[in-house]
Amino acid sequence: MSIELPFSELLANLNATIYWPLPLTFWPIPAGLLFWAVFMWARARERNALAHQRVSNDSTSDLDKGSWPLINHGWRLVRLAALLVAFVTPPWVDGAARYALFGLGLVLMICGALLRQHCFRMLGEHFTYEVKVSVKSQVVKRGLYRWVRHPSYTGGMLYNFGIALALTNWRSAVMVVAGMLVIYLYRVHVEERALLQMHRDDYGEYMRHTKRFVPFVY
Repeated sequence: MSIELPFSELLANLNATIYWPLPLTFWPIPAGLLFWAVFMWARARERNALAHQRVSNDSTSDLDKGSWPLINHGWRLVRLAALLVAFVTPPWVDGAARYALFGLGLVLMICGALLRQHCFRMLGEHFTYEVKVSVKSQVVKRGLYRWVRHPSYTGGMLYNFGIALALTNWRSAVMVVAGMLVIYLYRVHVEERALLQMHRDDYGEYMRHTKRFVPFVY
């Protein structure tokens, strides 16, 4: 004998076990509109910045060692996992504090996107998704690259951590931080070895006077 619960009870039971992330919330407060506006703006600005760059014709060596597929596919998996976790874990905080955390996440997303756009302009034709180094290329030291060797990855970390905060879930944040450690540390290891291989003296000197991600810190 089956027991049919009223629709309202089914919704109540569902709401008791599933937590709706704010980036997917459009009623009664349309927080999702703000999130997706920032997300689409960042993606559009990044594509626009890269579309106007002239590609170098120098012969390059491909020294990527799988770091680009790790970044490209790894971040998609990390973001998806963080979103799924946010559905089944209570929010980090409630009420106004939750929306404040969400707003902080959007601010970090914007800052990270702007930082990456700056880096694309500074790198110009030297930007590549894969780790490719040319003997004729030079070590870029202008803009933020005067103080940090990998500000583009700093921007990527800010952006992705902003997404995690926008989910307002501590487990999602932990997953994103763990993803950062695995993805970016491997990428930097590969990239720095490649640059030292092609520009040992110049890049070695550059490494001695700069930090990896945060000026004067690390």
